[in-house]
Amino acid sequence: MLVGEARYDVVIVPAMRTIRATTLERLERFHEAGGMVIFAGEIPSLVDAEPSARARDLAARCLHIALTRGRLLEAVAPFREVSVRLANGRQSDSLLHQIRVDGDKRFLFFCNTDREQGRERTRISIKGEWKVTVLETLTGETMQLTSQLQDGSTVIDWSFPPHGSLLLLLEPGWDLRGVPQSVQTWQEYGYCRDAVSVTLSEPNVLLLDMAMYRLDNEEWCPAEEVLCIDNIFRQRLSFPLKQKAFAQPWVDREHQSPMHRVSLKFAIHSAIDVRAPLLALEDAMQVEIFVDGHAVPKQVNGWFVDEAIQTIPLPDLEAGTHELVLMKLYGRHTNLEWCYLLGDFGVDQARVAILCWQCHLSLHHRGPRDRAGSTNAKVQGTFALGWPGWA
Repeated sequence: MLVGEARYDVVIVPAMRTIRATTLERLERFHEAGGMVIFAGEIPSLVDAEPSARARDLAARCLHIALTRGRLLEAVAPFREVSVRLANGRQSDSLLHQIRVDGDKRFLFFCNTDREQGRERTRISIKGEWKVTVLETLTGETMQLTSQLQDGSTVIDWSFPPHGSLLLLLEPGWDLRGVPQSVQTWQEYGYCRDAVSVTLSEPNVLLLDMAMYRLDNEEWCPAEEVLCIDNIFRQRLSFPLKQKAFAQPWVDREHQSPMHRVSLKFAIHSAIDVRAPLLALEDAMQVEIFVDGHAVPKQVNGWFVDEAIQTIPLPDLEAGTHELVLMKLYGRHTNLEWCYLLGDFGVDQARVAILCWQCHLSLHHRGPRDRAGSTNAKVQGTFALGWPGWA
C-alpha cells in the first residue's frame, strides 16, 4: 500500500471504538491487494461514529490478536528485518532502530532510550547477508565489525551504554573479516541530587522554527513551521515543492530573479534580560532583520555549526516578549530554513519556549567557530558522574 511516498506490507489496527469510513475503505483495498491487516484488541463497532458491522467483517478475513507486546511481535515477525535480543534471550526493551536505504546499501541506527541502565551483550539479527561497518559519529572513524551468518541473517553482538547509540553501514555480501566491539566501561562516583554549578562550552541555542508569515504585503498568516511555509509559498507560486526531486540551481536553465518578498515573524519570550544575543541563519546578507520594529545592521561576526550559517549580533533583549521579523526576496531557487538564537540563557520548553536562568557566560573568541567560557548557573536535577575507561 502506498501512502504518500511510503510503502506498507502490513498495517496494524489498534484497539478503537470507531473508525473513519475512508480509513476502512483503504484497509479493505489493501487487504484485497494481498496486504496483511492485523486487528489488535477491540474491533471498531462504529464507522464514522455510527453502528456498523463492516469493520468486524473485515477483521474476520484478517488476523485478530490480543493487544499485547508479545502477540504483536509474533505477528509481525515475518516482516521484520531487524531483531534485538538481550543477554537473557528476551526481546530488547529500550532499543529503538531506524533503517535508511541508499541504493543497495543500508544505514541502520540504534539508540538505547534508557538513560540510566546499559544493555550489555545484546545480539542483533539483520535479515540478509551483509558486510557490517561501524560508523563512529563522535570520532568520524570506521571499523568493520565481526559478524556471523545464522538462518539467512547477519548476526552481531553489541553492548550499549546508558543512552548509547550505534550507526551501522550495511553493504551486500557477508564478509568473514572484522573485529569485535571494544567495550567501554564506566565507574560510578556518585549522584548530584542538589543544585550544582554547570559550565557551558558555547552559547545556548533556541531553535526558531515556528513563525507567522506573509507574502509581499498580504495579511499575516498564523504561525506555521518554517519548512512547511516554504512549500505553502511554492504551491501558491507553482514552484517545485521541497519534497519533490527537482534540478539543482546550477543545472536548472529557468533562471528567474526573485519576484516576491516573504516575511517571517518569530515571537521570543524571555523571563530574563539577555545580553549580546546572536542570530544564526543562512544567507544572512540577503535578509533584512528587525527586532521590535527596529532594523538590525547586517554585521556578520562568525558562524554556527556550519560556515553557511552565519551569526549576526542582535540588540539586548529585556525580559518580556519580543518580535523578530526576517524579510527576504523569494523566487524559484530561494530556500526558507530554520534559524537560531544564541546566547547566555537556558530554555524552558514546558509549553512554549521561554528563555530562562542566565548562565553569566564569559565568551572568549578562539576562532570563527569555537567559543569558550564558564557559568555560575545553578541547575536542579539528578546527574550520574562517571569516567570512561577502556576494558
